[in-house]
Amino acid sequence: MDANFVENFKVVPIMDPSAASGGLTEEYVCLKHAKKATWIIHNTSIGTDHVYTFRVAADKAGVKKATSASSRDMTITNAWVSNAATNSSSASSLSSNADMYTKLTVTASTFTLAHGTYDQRVVIVEADASKMGTFSSSSVTYDADYIALNMTAGAEAVSCICILTGLRYQEDSPSSALL
Repeated sequence: MDANFVENFKVVPIMDPSAASGGLTEEYVCLKHAKKATWIIHNTSIGTDHVYTFRVAADKAGVKKATSASSRDMTITNAWVSNAATNSSSASSLSSNADMYTKLTVTASTFTLAHGTYDQRVVIVEADASKMGTFSSSSVTYDADYIALNMTAGAEAVSCICILTGLRYQEDSPSSALL
């Protein structure tokens, strides 16, 4: 296989550490042309509990989302959390098992990482496009083509990217997932 990473996967920057103190609020990504979305979240220090919620909508702005919060949330079944890494920029000082992950069972659209327990961790969460379905809002049924990760505010550095896989239309430079 001689394909490039960019031709097979769409990497979407969601949040950089400078914006983390305001939380992450509904940055919708389109899964219309992908099979799966994987969020990779790097927590450096959790000052308060982080509550993560996944929501679906029919458009990027989230305007055509269900009026009831529970009907627009998407249940996530698993999340993975890395072992702790050290607080150093030197790769040689990383903990020897910092790249090992523990699977957390999630049974709702929301899960919480506790303050003080998950510092220096990477969190990985996946959503399957085939499970997004439809929802109703004001007696109209919409396809849920967009999904967003919402994270409560905190005073710590967090970065987040979303990688779309299983692209239906592979190109030299895949089209935007933010349209």
